[in-house]
Parts: sequence; structure tokens; C-alpha cells
Amino acid sequence: MGGETHINMVSYGGGVNSTALLVGLHQHRIPVDLILFADTGAEHPHTYAYLDIMDRWLKDHGMPPITRVYKTTRDGKRLTLEQECLQSGTLPSMAYGFKRCSLKHKIGPQEKFCNHYPPCQKVWAAGKRVVKFIGYDAG
Repeated sequence: MGGETHINMVSYGGGVNSTALLVGLHQHRIPVDLILFADTGAEHPHTYAYLDIMDRWLKDHGMPPITRVYKTTRDGKRLTLEQECLQSGTLPSMAYGFKRCSLKHKIGPQEKFCNHYPPCQKVWAAGKRVVKFIGYDAG
């Protein structure tokens, strides 16, 4: 892990900013312990294809693979963004200027994964931190 005191977790979106973040962390020798990709089930085909390319790069550079997480129903079945829109008869909240889909299909599954991931639980039990890295466009 990134040290006895914390875990370094990257929220990976498969785009330019989160890829640059991973490359920068590697270049600056900042250890990465966990990389999560929140799969809405509605990403572009090239995004899914790029995950395999990025996984090879990560392996070649001694970094952990990308772990795919996704939204589930209460009974543990996967719920994609498309299924949710079809069930509700609406467009994703982004179409109306809101970010509920990101909260529900991206942030929520990553937090749920971490909450049940033994290394995160161990760090929290010791009173330490899980440091979450997110790549953003600074422009």
C-alpha cells in the first residue's frame, strides 16, 4: 500500500484528465494502491476499449489494474444508467442540468466498494485516511 498511514485511490474515468493523473502520479513516484472505474453501462465503446490499453500500461509500470465497479439494486443486481432511464421513462439527470447520475452511478459505487474493501477498512480502523485522487480539467 501507499504507506502505513493511508491508501491512495484513483477515481478513473477513462478520459484525458484521469489518464494524465495516473501518468503524473507514476512520474512523481506517488504510489497508487487502488484504481476504480465506475461503469454506468453506458460509456462509449472507445472508453471500454481504452480500459484494456490502460490496464496494459499500468501493468508495465508496476501499478495496480483498474477495478470496475457499478451501481447495484438492493438485491445485488447490476443497474445500468440505461435501465434506470427506461424504468423511470426519463433522460439522465444531466440532460436537465443536474448531476444525480454521477452521484448514483459513479461516486456511490466507488464509495460502496471502498466501504467493503478490507484494506480500506483496516486503514480506517487504524484512524488513517483513504486519499482519493480525481483528475479534473484545470482550464
